[in-house]
Amino acid sequence: MLNFKFLYIRAMLLMVTFLFWNSSYAQELKVIVRDAEGKPLPAASVSISNKKAITDQSGQIIFNKVEYPAKLMVSYVGFISIDTALSGIVSEVRFRLRESSTMLENSLVIASWAPDNGSVTQKTIKKTDFYLNSPSDMPALLENLPGSVSTSDAGNGIGYSGIRIRGSDQSRINVMIDGVPVNDAESQNVFWVDLPDLIEDVEMVQVQRGVGVSTSGPGAFGANINLQTGKLSDDMGVSANAGYGSFNSQKYGLAYSTGRFGKYFNMKLRGSRITSDGYIDRATSDLWAGSVQTQFKKDKLTLAANIYWGKERTYQAWNGMPIQYYLTDNKSTYNSAGLKSNGTFFDDETDNYSQLYSRIIGTYDFKKSSLKLTFYNTLGKGYYNQYREENINDYFEDVEFQDVSLVRERWLDNDLLGINLLYGFKANKWNIQIGGNAQNYAGKHYGIIKTIEQINVWKPREYYSNEANKFESSVFLKGEKRFNNISVLADFQGRNIKYEYEGLNTTNDLTQLSKSYTFFNPKLGLSYYLNEISSFYLYGGVAHKEPNRDDFTDAAPGKLPNPERLINSEIGYRYTANKFQLTFNQYTMWYKDQLVLTGKINDVGAYTRFNVDESYRIGVELDFKYKISDWVSLNSNLALSKNKIPDFTEFIDASAIVNGEFEYLDQEARSLGTTDISFSPKAIFFGQISFNPFSTTQNLFKRAALSYNYKYVSSQYLDNTSNEFAQLDGYTLHGFSIQVPFKFKKTGLTLDFRLDNAFDKIFVNNGWIYRFKAGGYDASEGDPTVQKEGGDYFSAVGYFPQAGRRFYVGLKFTL
Repeated sequence: MLNFKFLYIRAMLLMVTFLFWNSSYAQELKVIVRDAEGKPLPAASVSISNKKAITDQSGQIIFNKVEYPAKLMVSYVGFISIDTALSGIVSEVRFRLRESSTMLENSLVIASWAPDNGSVTQKTIKKTDFYLNSPSDMPALLENLPGSVSTSDAGNGIGYSGIRIRGSDQSRINVMIDGVPVNDAESQNVFWVDLPDLIEDVEMVQVQRGVGVSTSGPGAFGANINLQTGKLSDDMGVSANAGYGSFNSQKYGLAYSTGRFGKYFNMKLRGSRITSDGYIDRATSDLWAGSVQTQFKKDKLTLAANIYWGKERTYQAWNGMPIQYYLTDNKSTYNSAGLKSNGTFFDDETDNYSQLYSRIIGTYDFKKSSLKLTFYNTLGKGYYNQYREENINDYFEDVEFQDVSLVRERWLDNDLLGINLLYGFKANKWNIQIGGNAQNYAGKHYGIIKTIEQINVWKPREYYSNEANKFESSVFLKGEKRFNNISVLADFQGRNIKYEYEGLNTTNDLTQLSKSYTFFNPKLGLSYYLNEISSFYLYGGVAHKEPNRDDFTDAAPGKLPNPERLINSEIGYRYTANKFQLTFNQYTMWYKDQLVLTGKINDVGAYTRFNVDESYRIGVELDFKYKISDWVSLNSNLALSKNKIPDFTEFIDASAIVNGEFEYLDQEARSLGTTDISFSPKAIFFGQISFNPFSTTQNLFKRAALSYNYKYVSSQYLDNTSNEFAQLDGYTLHGFSIQVPFKFKKTGLTLDFRLDNAFDKIFVNNGWIYRFKAGGYDASEGDPTVQKEGGDYFSAVGYFPQAGRRFYVGLKFTL
């Protein structure tokens, strides 16, 4: 009897277990995915628990042995994703996805940003993915992106800095902050030194390589750098940071967020100071920065008023190091700026400038459209000091001849005022943007002889003054549409410029002149989605660029250079999975009338840029990220390129000793055939491996991170001649960083440590060169800037060495 009861109980337990087992699993689950009109969506991504697959041509996928309850996620490019849970057994579920409007997601930056999965070659990164507490300028922070090289005059990434992307310098890279242009209207350059510590206000960065998309303002001619400032927090908070590093580099910062107050308002205040002695002698930096960000948000209306302020005082290191000093001792830090005839240095050979960026941004989201209106203003004023030992009569004809020691100030006082408008809506399933921009720049350039050592009663006196005005307007129409697995981009921009400046007329007299341009810049793109995580894309775009201020003011009468034209094509592949992301692309950039230095002087004896008929850049780029495990990840990119001018002619000044006297002869033209474009390395590689050894634990160091990075840049040239005497050697750099964040309830503390150029490599990635011919004498004697090239040929060269091993330790506190 006991045996029978025992067997009965066992049988009942087995039956209950069997029933439970079968109640938590279904034989199969069919998932059907369609659009809002009921049409199938093939290659939609569907994941349930740990299983992931894509739908077939009918928009269906079948999963076997599904364990319940189950988490189900459905996504499709261009549509709003669904994330839901299945609590009980079902055999079939159906979803209808609604299209998302990527172009309307963030009305503060939509015009100048490209979708992550679109047809534009770009890299979008969050600040937290690349930034450690650092005093470095933006170029140094971004140089690990594909095809990028940064440099700084002081040699340590603080002060005057620049970045090149695909060999294009800063004047050809369009920079936007929240959709507002930053590039100087006249020089077209970006002076990052006037926006120190801007990274503290930035939340996300997108770098578009090539022409990119149209923007409300000047177009790119090599790359776009889009900076998105952070969203204002609804919670009150305070943060403070401080740090110290090599070359007495220091940074101090403080930020305060009010949180939401008065129901609709938010505000953030930030201030910081960065100082450094610099790697190069006397190349000190004293940088101040501040910002005020305010926001009003009620229902569908958002108003933002933002101010960014920067003030810099830097000792000049613009001259570069004479080549002979570097070749004799590559660790020399000599700086010739401010040199006096007695061998001492003027202690105030400084650059002093303040800039104020302000904008008011209003957005209104209608039911099926969005409107954005931005008013912006940039005010800048400053000067740089120069010590000179010259004859005062060279400045003022009414002052008698006298050799003096003087200090002159060269001033720039400028004002940029602009407005841009953007309207986004949907029509016939097209996401459409219509935008326009109008801005006026007024700049005053003037110089003052401040003091003269030999004249005690000297009163500061202006020795030159001229004004410039540049007005430009642009409109663009951009549309995107999804056709099943294909997405199309059509982008058309018209741009008009009128520039008024002081230049030489036909009688060689200085007078106010003007020049106008009208450009049409079309772009077309196509993306083909194999599935939710992989796609191919094609892109073609045209851009035009007007000459800069120096091209105008130095031009001979009636001989202004032509504007430049760029035709850019891109073909690429993207793969984006949870643990592995990859982008591979090939690009071609064909230039017509690219402006380059050839050594040629114009009819009035000025060394200016001249148009070369044709030139090109062709390359491939690879960018990938792989999460090897929960605590190890790999990040790397490679850029290989060929950058050529097919038919380049160099012009060289020729002089000789004639009858015992030095005599200038003429310019000698040398046809060099196909040459390399200056500052364009053939290969750039970056690799980083990161460790989060405690990521799977719950201890205090859970978010601690350690990384090692490697950077290789191949050789490049100072000019467009491919001359071995103008070649800069390639270099490799190694670095380490450690970040240890701590969290105590609502209080955060983060310790950062960086070791850059760990193996103390001294290298040069910027400089200048002037080649000439000297018959009958050795031009290199007594001049450390001059090197012999062979025969009667010489070149004067200035190098900008970059610092060797350097560290920085930072501490950030948040509450």
